[in-house]
Amino acid sequence: MKIDFADAFASGLASAFLSLLVFVAGIWTGVTTGAIALGAADLAGDGSLDDTELDNFFTDPQMVLLVWVLPGVACLAAALFRFGRIDGSGAIRWGILVAAVSGAIVWGYVAEIDSGWVPMAAGWTAWAVLIGMIGTGLWFLRYWQINRWAAELTMLRAENAVRRTEMEEEALAVQDDGPSL
Repeated sequence: MKIDFADAFASGLASAFLSLLVFVAGIWTGVTTGAIALGAADLAGDGSLDDTELDNFFTDPQMVLLVWVLPGVACLAAALFRFGRIDGSGAIRWGILVAAVSGAIVWGYVAEIDSGWVPMAAGWTAWAVLIGMIGTGLWFLRYWQINRWAAELTMLRAENAVRRTEMEEEALAVQDDGPSL
């Protein structure tokens, strides 16, 4: 058997590119989660979004779609593909990255929204709810992977039992047909 260097190299490059897209998707999701929590804090402060970059960003649909949503959805599709095809703890690390990025954004900017404890509490509560939702989705993904493994192991056990029975029958047939002394 000969190892195909080009195939191995292409597979390694594809895996590295997919890992980069998963990382970008984690950053994108963290920033989006933090921005939503900051928007909730701003709305809790005075009932409207202040005239900031956040307000301008949310009021221009073309900018939201072209600059933020479409590239982010492409990266999320790559992340979902990777999480669905490759087993392991990559989804957990991705969730930790999302929580860290969004927490840093909320921590850095929630005090600048409005003074008072209500906007700050609303921002952190919105962040906790969003991170809880992401964590629940990752928990369901992990148990889906475990159930998929269990189904594959059950099929393998059934195939092994059939093969073991066939081997025992072949061994009995050889013993019955053998020469008698």
